[in-house]
Amino acid sequence: FGRVAALYPPRRNVTTDLFSVPRLRPGAISTLVRRDVVVLGPQELVVGGKLALICRYPVYIKDVDLDETFNTGHTGPTGCPSADCPLDLIYDNATRTKFWGFTASVFYAGPLTIGEDTRLKWLLDNSYSFRMYQHVVNDTTGVLEEQVVAESEPPPPMGKAVTVVMDVPGAIWYLAVYKNSGWIPSYRDPLIGMVCGVSFILAGLLLLLLISNKKANLLFQDQLAMNRALADINARLAETKEGLEREKMQRDALLARQYDLIACFARDKP
Repeated sequence: FGRVAALYPPRRNVTTDLFSVPRLRPGAISTLVRRDVVVLGPQELVVGGKLALICRYPVYIKDVDLDETFNTGHTGPTGCPSADCPLDLIYDNATRTKFWGFTASVFYAGPLTIGEDTRLKWLLDNSYSFRMYQHVVNDTTGVLEEQVVAESEPPPPMGKAVTVVMDVPGAIWYLAVYKNSGWIPSYRDPLIGMVCGVSFILAGLLLLLLISNKKANLLFQDQLAMNRALADINARLAETKEGLEREKMQRDALLARQYDLIACFARDKP
């Protein structure tokens, strides 16, 4: 029922009641609401005070009565049922299923929160700044606040950082990353200059090609007009030649008749 009963490996005697500690109760209830694995934290452990991530899973037992104690001497979690922890989170009358307790794993979050995690250290070694954070509800004010899980020094400028969503069971974490030297590579300006230069050269070559094509087109039009004029002249010359040939044939025929007439006169003389 949310009371620590056993630890492995064995540690000091811990009997924390999650539902009776004000700062732990919301996390315990949220796990009941989700009915699945939930990762909570980083939060200080009640015993020892170390920062830790707690991976918690609720366990339910079927075919039991509402007043089942599971040999604990308690019939349910502390302060349940109540306004923040209704009965249906603890017991399902239809299936006679009752909340038994949690199984949980605790991971010390020290290396993560100070940036010594191998993946965060890789970011630092490669000149990246980062901020890992989540949004949590303030237990006192009920206002959604940003809780920083881990942050580099200096922190990244959030307006320029790239932020990705980290899907954590029962929560949503965010990781904002920024390259300290800026996202613009050092070769950007020379590359832009080279591209502009090549563009101007290509534009000049294209202009020369267009001019050459225009000149060739004008020469072709001039040649075409000249060819048409020559064709007209040839046609007129052909007509003139044909007329002259007809006239020559007519004159030859007339001359032949005159010769025939002269020959006739010559035969008639004594």
